[in-house]
Amino acid sequence: RHFADQAFDAIAWLEGVTTVDGFPTKAIISPDEDTGSDTVSWYPSTDGQWLWKGDCSSDEIDGHMYGYSIYYDLAATDEKRAEIRDLVDRIMGHILDNGYLLIGADGKRTRWGVWAPEYLNGPWRAQRGLNSLEILSALRSAEHITGNSRYADAYKDLVENHGYAENARR
Repeated sequence: RHFADQAFDAIAWLEGVTTVDGFPTKAIISPDEDTGSDTVSWYPSTDGQWLWKGDCSSDEIDGHMYGYSIYYDLAATDEKRAEIRDLVDRIMGHILDNGYLLIGADGKRTRWGVWAPEYLNGPWRAQRGLNSLEILSALRSAEHITGNSRYADAYKDLVENHGYAENARR
């Protein structure tokens, strides 16, 4: 449990360090480190002690949701479960509130944080199956963890009105 707690605290910090509620970053560095030739912007944390990378993809959300789910079910204390519920609600709320897009500090969607029907059932054909499955899985996990019917309703809408189950099947 000690190691599971440490792992959760580390992954939760990826959202806690950003200045965008519900937006986890993929990387954190100290301000004196070189960001390299990366074209993605880096932003200072609220306390100014860190820089966080202003990009997050669907893959990172997959990892977060999987980790939160396993930890929640197998190792978390009641206190940690409350933290997980709040964190998952912030992240999934952010995605739903932004039309199934992950919106960064610049107010724009990230390059790969996309699950919106107008993308997946439109120009993003290559990502249709995988990203449909990703968001359906994330919504089920969020419903399980938070107990919030908002996530079940969103799941049902994507399956019944946007063909996400069929997208995933193909």
